[in-house]
Amino acid sequence: PRLELNGTAAQLVSGIGPVQNSVTFVINNPAGITLGSPLALSYNLTLMNGKINTTAINLLTLLDNATVSGSSASSFVNGPMKKTGDDPFVFPIGKGSILAPVAVSGGTGATVSDEFTAEYIRSNPQGTYGGCPAFCTPGLDHISYVEYWNLERNAGIATKQVTLAVHALSFCKLLASTYVSRRDITQWTNESTTISFGPVACGTGLECGTLTTTGALASFGVFTLATDQPFSVNPLPIRLSSFVAR
Repeated sequence: PRLELNGTAAQLVSGIGPVQNSVTFVINNPAGITLGSPLALSYNLTLMNGKINTTAINLLTLLDNATVSGSSASSFVNGPMKKTGDDPFVFPIGKGSILAPVAVSGGTGATVSDEFTAEYIRSNPQGTYGGCPAFCTPGLDHISYVEYWNLERNAGIATKQVTLAVHALSFCKLLASTYVSRRDITQWTNESTTISFGPVACGTGLECGTLTTTGALASFGVFTLATDQPFSVNPLPIRLSSFVAR
């Protein structure tokens, strides 16, 4: 069975309850859809074209063993989404025209009742949480000025390896010197990080790929990208130092 939302005008989806059994829920509307109530999917979400706009109240949840396919820069979840269960999972989240997934995998203690919620924020994390050197683990030069991820463990005690996407608008010049960083109460951590994909060229002098924590994390919250290199080597992103207008 297949439930497809298509068309050319923005659609509001509300009051339908959980989509149960082996029903594939398909988004195929370039104008996107907005959830007017919580929506839970138990089988598959297929992102063909268009974004799903969610909020913390009108939340999209994928239940245990549910899967996602087809995310792209034109089709992702714009807002928070939740995944329940013990599966490794890539959250197809983003903002604007940016697909910026975060993934959880591996670790220990996973159960079918685990819950994780993720959202991509296209904003400067330093404005809320501070930056380097005052709020960073020694050795880090700076963190991102443009993006961060909220990844919360809502239920369970599972540890997880965390994977962040480094895309063209992360403005990374040197993937090998870029690390997953988590806000740990008072400072940004420098997590032991492995390049799980890349680097690949993705613009003038930029590198893209994915970064995964080497070990499983027991604490979650706010994540961003960090580097031990100066701006001239690895900007994350280019910093505006002056501006003159007439």
